[in-house]
Order: sequence, then structure tokens, then C-alpha cells
Amino acid sequence: MQHSSDDLISNKRSRKSRILRGRLVAAALIVLVLASGFNLLLHLSSLEKMWIETLSDGGRVVAADLQANIGRSVRYGKRIDKFVGMDSLLDEAMNNLVRQDPRRRATLVGSEKDDQAVWRIDVINAGGLVLYSSEKERQGKRVEGVGDISSSLPFETEISRIVPEPIHDVGGNAVGAVLVSFRKDAVSGVLKAMAHDELLVGGVVFVAAAILFWLSLFLILPRERMRLAKALNWDFLKPRPKSFAFPRKSLMRAMLIAVLVCQVTYALYAASVYRDTLHEIVRGKVTAVSSILRDDLQYLLGKGVQLERLKRVEEAMVELLGAVTEAEAMVVADKAGKILFEAGDPGALERDGGMPVRVSIVDESGRSAGSIATIVPADIFRTQLRNVALDSLTILVIALLFAMEVTILVLGFFERTTGRSTGRRSYAAVRPAGFLLLFGADSSLSFIPLHMKALHGSFMGIPQEMLIALPISVEMFSAGLMIALSGSWIDRKGWRQPLLIGLGICVAGFIASWSAGGPGAFVAARGLVGMGYGLALMAMQGFIVQYSDENHRATGFSQFWAGVYAGSVCGVAAGALVAQQVGYGPVFLFGAVILVLALLYGLTAMAGIGSGEDTAGAALDSAGMRLGYGGFLLKPKVLLTVLLANIPAALAVIGLLNYFTPIYLSGEGVSQGDIGRIFMLNSIAIILMAQLTGSRIDKSKDKRGWVAMAGLLGAAAFLCFSVVQGVLAVAVAVVLLGFSSCIALSAIGAYVLGLDESEELGKGRATAVVASTYRVGQVLGPVAFGWLAAFDIKVAMPIAGGVYLVVTLLYPLVVKRVRA
Repeated sequence: MQHSSDDLISNKRSRKSRILRGRLVAAALIVLVLASGFNLLLHLSSLEKMWIETLSDGGRVVAADLQANIGRSVRYGKRIDKFVGMDSLLDEAMNNLVRQDPRRRATLVGSEKDDQAVWRIDVINAGGLVLYSSEKERQGKRVEGVGDISSSLPFETEISRIVPEPIHDVGGNAVGAVLVSFRKDAVSGVLKAMAHDELLVGGVVFVAAAILFWLSLFLILPRERMRLAKALNWDFLKPRPKSFAFPRKSLMRAMLIAVLVCQVTYALYAASVYRDTLHEIVRGKVTAVSSILRDDLQYLLGKGVQLERLKRVEEAMVELLGAVTEAEAMVVADKAGKILFEAGDPGALERDGGMPVRVSIVDESGRSAGSIATIVPADIFRTQLRNVALDSLTILVIALLFAMEVTILVLGFFERTTGRSTGRRSYAAVRPAGFLLLFGADSSLSFIPLHMKALHGSFMGIPQEMLIALPISVEMFSAGLMIALSGSWIDRKGWRQPLLIGLGICVAGFIASWSAGGPGAFVAARGLVGMGYGLALMAMQGFIVQYSDENHRATGFSQFWAGVYAGSVCGVAAGALVAQQVGYGPVFLFGAVILVLALLYGLTAMAGIGSGEDTAGAALDSAGMRLGYGGFLLKPKVLLTVLLANIPAALAVIGLLNYFTPIYLSGEGVSQGDIGRIFMLNSIAIILMAQLTGSRIDKSKDKRGWVAMAGLLGAAAFLCFSVVQGVLAVAVAVVLLGFSSCIALSAIGAYVLGLDESEELGKGRATAVVASTYRVGQVLGPVAFGWLAAFDIKVAMPIAGGVYLVVTLLYPLVVKRVRA
């Protein structure tokens, strides 16, 4: 009977263990699906950009050739609006477009008729009116989006990307332009074919990672580990007696390792796809250029002119080389291999490592008459592959940040639904909320001015240049206003009410942004977003204040800000991806959905933390506010911390990172992609530093030392310009600023809230004062650095660093002398 009872208990435990394993595997699958899907979408988006640029470059080659043919006649006095023979030139150009189409070389398109529908060529006059077109019905119409007729920069309409080549008369005046355009959805066939293979590879990697996590559970879960140790008779596997608590950290590590294996493996495959695609694209572009020259030469050979007697061939070769940046030199040789004409670098053929792309020249009888060799130098591939590797690494980092935060979010829900106790502090529950808030709020960050520009109309007579910047200004002002005013609300009502109302306002603002039909409505909508964002952000900090004591407050802040910055990085990337696929408008709905998830998280995962009224806030309110805002701010310790630590920290971050860095790097010739990656270093530094410093700040008896440490790191960011220059100096400065920001955001808040003056004012109000004065520094940052930029950077930056260093060293000395 006893034996039967033991079997029943054993079976019951075994069933519970299987259920637990199943739930954990389900949680891991959710994380893997979200992270893998995010990675796949980012990768396909990057491939789409590459193909669009490739089609633009192919169009540029044909546009340049057609422009050269028209331009020569115009410079000899031929009128562009009465150009005889234009139809044959357009037909030839269209044939070149279809033949050189990189999608055709990749066997990813259908018939030539399908390709003809993708491409279009227009020849316009100086007023933007179509004079000639490959689509006859367009003649006499005006081209949408045409600005400066002399510009050769590509521009876009809703459905097309247009590559212009201006036509100049003998006086150098632009009298018209050749516009080669293609439908932006032309790459869909390419992406669909690639996505099939990528989904297959991603699926295999996904299954392998899921199996890896499932196997790891037998080593992580104490009872599974005990069962495995008994089955294998391995005593070293038996868990220690005290290790039967829910192993949250081990589970998180296992999930992240599974995600890491999945993402890295897929990233390596994606990089190989990039490389192969890149080689094919470069070879195709160079072949297209060579083919245009070959067709011209073969036409003349058909007229009976001998190859070696042709005139002005090298001039045409130089023009064609100018249209394809990957080619270094072009050589025309006769059938015996004797060089007849050459352009570019004459020694390119003799150097090793380059890739010669050859096309044959045949006479009218089909016999070989010579060849054209176009040389692509090896360093072009090295540069391109470096960019590919950096793109892949960027996507991998973003996907891993996303996976880490989703893991924290999913495990939090798992603990809530299973009732498993982890011993975690309550304040840790706010990190996923901060991640979701910034993920949604920053999803539209990259294109707000562009969307405002697209909303045609006027608003209160404001000039267009200022009107474009107005939505961001109103949003930031509204956020700052709510940050300043929310402290009293949080002290009286607690964190929950302002959090839910703030998120609700933010959702309403995003929906209003989507539906806004004019500038005024859009500005008002962004004002709502700012109000909701500021209120929700402060409520989350109020949550940390309420559910942490002086021994854990800095940890709470550091973890919260780590989630916030991770959300910002992922939100910007995801928003740009959605905007690229479906336009700006739907991104606002996407952001609203993410914010609804944040709202649901606040209603569910955070709902059980604390019950009824938030008594800490209510008790303080019932005692009355014994100190006003002015009195609090004028308290010596508070005032010195604000003036010597909080404002300088904000000024340094906004001024150096957001204002100076993009301007300086752009002047150094750094690409926009690399500038974005350097910005990402700052967020990564904050996230990593949060794991290292939060608990250490809490354990320190005097937080002022950490406040000074933040200032020293900030000063070092400026002083590094006295040692190194260029991109390296900026990268080092950005990382040091990240370390400084993480410590400052945690240590300053923890120190101020630990003062008796904060108890007298109310901790919610005190938090609002810290946040508001930090905003003052953010406002002053661009102004200060705008003045600083007028001087030599090699001198100005070290001087600024020296001033920051003096202020930082002054802070602990002065504050120490202040009486408690």
C-alpha cells in the first residue's frame, strides 16, 4: 500500500515536471520566434535596400549613356524639344535597362514584357514637363517630385524611385534631364525568392536551438537534474540541497544562449548571402557598362569602320566609368590582345587581386573583333564586404537586445502564471514596461520631420522650415511639462493611475498621428504623445521609488534605464523597417499596438504588485507637503547636485552625442550607417554598465562618489580628443558617455532620494525635480556645443573636458562641507 502511494506521488511529481518543462519550452519558443522573426525582417529589409540601390545604380548607367547622347547634340545647338531620333534612343535605352536588370541575372523575374513595366524613361525640359517618354501617354505631363533640375540626386514618389541625369547646353545651363525610374515593388520577386531559402535555413536553426534549450532543462531544473543524476549514476550532477528554488537566472542564461546560437548561426548564413549577392551585383553592373560600350562599337564595326581607327572611344569610356564607382579601369583590345584604348588606371590589369570582367566584341559576320575588360579592384570588395559584415553585426546586436528584453518579459509572465517564486525584487517588474514604452514611442522617431513635410498645408503662418521641426518641439515640450507636473500626482495617487492614463494618452496620440490629415492635427497629436510619454515615464520611476529602499534603488533605476535604451534601439530599427515596407502612416498604428501591449503589461504583470491604494504615497500626502519645490531646489545639497552633476551630465550627453557627433562624423566623410552604429555603442554601453554598477552603487554608503565617477567618465569623453582624433575619438567618447550616463541616471536619483529633503517634499516630487533639471541640461546642450563648434575641435574639446573635470572634482569637495 505504501509502495502504491509512493508511486502515485512520484507520478504526480513527474506529471508536474513535464508540465513545467512544456511551459518553459513554450516560453522559449515564443522568445525564439519573436527574436528570429525580428532578425529575419531586419535582414530582408537590409537586402531590400541593397537591391533598390542596385537598381538605382543600373538606372544611373543607362541614364548617363542616354544623357551623353542627347547632351552632345544639345551642345552643338540642337533643341531638346525638337530632337529627331529620340524614339530610337529611348528604345535602345529601354533594351539596355531590361538587359542589365540585376534581377534578370539572378533569374528572379519573368518575361521582358514584365521588365518593361518595371522601368520607365522620361526626358523632361527645365520646367519638369515630359517631352519624350518610353510610355507615350506621359508626354506633356508634369513629373511628380521634380525639384532642382540640375541635381543628379535620386528622389522618390509613392510607387517609384527616380534617377535623374541633367542635360546641359553649351553654356553649362541645365535645359532638361533624363529620368530613369523603376517601381519600388520591383524587388518583391527578389525578396520572395530569397525569403524562401532564408526561412528554410532559419527554420532548421530555430528547431536546433529549441532542442538545445529543451535539453538544457535537464541540467537546470533541480528535479530533472536529480532524475538524470540517478539514471546515469553521476553524483556530481545532483543539485545541492539549497538549489531547489526556481532557477530564474539559469533559465534566462539558457534562453539567451539558445537565442544567441540561433541568431549567430543565421547571421553567418545571412552574411554569406550578402557576399554572394554583392559579387553578382557588382559583376552585373560592370557587365552592363561594358555591354553599352560594346553595342556602340559593334554598331560602328557594322558600318565598315575598323576597330583601331575609331575616334573618341576613350572619351566615351571615361563617361561610362564615371557611372559605375566599382570599376577602376576599362581597356579595349583587338582580337590579338593588343590594347587599343584605355581609360582609368593603366596599371590596373597588372595588379593582383582585382577582378577583370570581360565582354567580347564581334563584327557583323559574328567573328571576334576584340574584347573589353573592365577591372574591379580588390579593395572595392573588401570595403563592400566590410559594410556587409557591419550591417550583419548591427542586425545581430539589435536582435539580441530584442531577445534579451523579450526573455525578461516572457519569464516575468511565466512566473506570474505559474505562481513560481523567484525571490526577485518588485522593482524589477518595471524594466519590461520601460522597454515596451520606448519601443512604441521611438518607432516613429526617425521620420517625424519627413512625415510632417509630406502633410501639405500651412499652420498659423509658420515658415515651412520651422513647421517641419514643430512636431518634435511640441512633443518634447509636452513631455517635459508632464515630467515637471507629475510628481505631485504620483505622491498623492501612487504610480498605477498615472502610468495607465499616461500610456492611454500615448496610444491616443499615436492613433491621432496616424489619422492626422494636416499639419495642425499632427502637431496636436504629437503633443498628446509627449504628454502620455512624460507621464508614463515618471510613473515608472515612481514605481521604482515605491518598491525599493535605499539599498536597492540604484539597481532599480539602472535596470529600468537599460530596458528603456534597449527599447529605443529596437523601436527605431523596427519603425524604420515598417516605414520602408508600408510607408510612414502605418508605423503610428504599429507604435500604438506596442503601447497597448505596455498598457496590458501594466494591467496584468504589474497589477499584483501592491494591493489597494499605494499607501506610501497616501501616507505622505496625508502628512502634508512640508517643503515646497523652490525650498527643495534651494537646499544646498540638492542645488549643488543639480548644478554640478545633473545638468552637466545632460548637457554633455545631448551636446556631444546628439548634436556634435553627427555633424562631426558627417564632415569626416563617415556614412550614415556607420554614424548610426556609433550611436548604438552608447546604448549598448548603458545596458552593459547597468548590469555592473547598480548593486555596487546601492552597497556604497556615500553615493556622491559614484556621482563624481559619472562626471569623471564624462570629462574623459571630451579629453580623449586630445589624444586621438576622427572616428576613433568619437567612438571612445560615445562609449565613455554611455558609462557616464548609466551611472549618473542611477546614482544621482538614488542620492537625491536618500536625502531628508526628499522625504519632506515627497519622493515623487523629488524625482520630478531631478528629471526636470536634467531636461534643462538637454536644452542647453545643443546651444553650448553650437558655440563650441566655432573653435578648433582639437582645442575646444579638451578645454570643455577640463572645465567638466574641474566641476566634477569640485562637487564632492563642496557638498562634503555642506551641513546635513
